[in-house]
Amino acid sequence: MLKGLAGIALLIGAGAATWIGTEGHVAGRLRAAMQDAPDLRAETVAPLRDPRAWGMRIEGAEWGGPAGGIALDWAQVSVAPLDPFRVVLGLPGDATLTLAGRDIPLRMEAPAASVDFAPLRRMAPARIVAGTGAITSNDLPMLGDAQVSAELVQVDIAAPLNTLAAYDVDLAIEGLQPAALATLGALVPEDALDLVGTAQVWLDGTPGPLAQAAPRLTGLRTEGLALRMGQAEARLLGQVAADAQGRAAGQLAVYTADADAFLDQAAALGLIEGPARLLLGAGLRNIASGDVQTEFPEAQGDEIRLILGFEDGRTTIGGMPVGPAPILR
Repeated sequence: MLKGLAGIALLIGAGAATWIGTEGHVAGRLRAAMQDAPDLRAETVAPLRDPRAWGMRIEGAEWGGPAGGIALDWAQVSVAPLDPFRVVLGLPGDATLTLAGRDIPLRMEAPAASVDFAPLRRMAPARIVAGTGAITSNDLPMLGDAQVSAELVQVDIAAPLNTLAAYDVDLAIEGLQPAALATLGALVPEDALDLVGTAQVWLDGTPGPLAQAAPRLTGLRTEGLALRMGQAEARLLGQVAADAQGRAAGQLAVYTADADAFLDQAAALGLIEGPARLLLGAGLRNIASGDVQTEFPEAQGDEIRLILGFEDGRTTIGGMPVGPAPILR
């Protein structure tokens, strides 16, 4: 979808910068381009005809495939004449999310998104900003707020050797309600969830409309990603990279003073049985105090530190094998 949006930006940016051709001509090209994108559909594509913003209005916009998608009454893609490489996406407050054949109505308080493209970097997205505000479904609270931004930065020495692009990502998902997870068919905790923090994402190519292929993930690093569930909180930091088989390699550290609260939630969800809950409570502390070679700082106060290791296709916790390493690409 990002590549499609970048392609739209390239068309609109070129037209706005030179002001050669009309919005109607570009709208026709966009309609033709959408015919070659089976995951993008629209009832009509029409020029804005607004001197303050050069762009398109798309009626009956849909994005998705058999597994699911999202439908909007309209979407507006525009640029200002004096800033032709910033694409602003205007969205309505209402949308319909389709999952597993079910239509889920959504109402977003403040949907907004924009992409700044870098003309000197083959029209790569230089900065992406998106947010929703509060989300409800049939007047039932689903999410307090979601904000995400990604900025193209210089690849540093810590990145994997095959990394060609890096993005600093700032994420804030707040007040994800249990009802929202139930609607999505996920396991339902007792308390709302927050996920807040920053990470750097590494890719083996620069995305954009001129890219020969979609870039693949080479790894990521976070110096602080916090998961909050009610009053319980855990912090994640570390770095992983994709190995030759595409599986994670590296180490992550989880710090929490609320291990018992997370175990209680897992037991309530049926992920672990009652007797195992007691054993895990003591076992986690033993694992956390185990001798694992790492550079992560020691836990402070009531916290415990769990080292997640990924090596040779395996995952370990505190040095104990627990299963295969996750696939990054």
